[in-house]
Amino acid sequence: MIRKYSTLKGQPMCVKFLFTLAVIFTLVGMATIVLDMLEIYDIKLCVSMAFIAAGSVINNVIFQNKRKKVGGR
Repeated sequence: MIRKYSTLKGQPMCVKFLFTLAVIFTLVGMATIVLDMLEIYDIKLCVSMAFIAAGSVINNVIFQNKRKKVGGR
C-alpha cells in the first residue's frame, strides 16, 4: 500500500488514476456507512462494504506488479 501520494510522481497516468479511484471508492464506502449509522439514509451494509472492497482490490492489484517501482517493499 502506498502511504504518500508523492511516491506516484514518476508513475504513468493510469496508475495515478486507479489509485485515485481506489481512494474515492473507499471514501464513498465510509460515507455510506456514516449515513447509515446516523440514519439519514437506509443503506445496506453490503453496499458500503462493496465500495470499500473494490477500493482495496484496485489498490492491491495495481500495485502488486508495480511495487518495486512505486516504492513498496
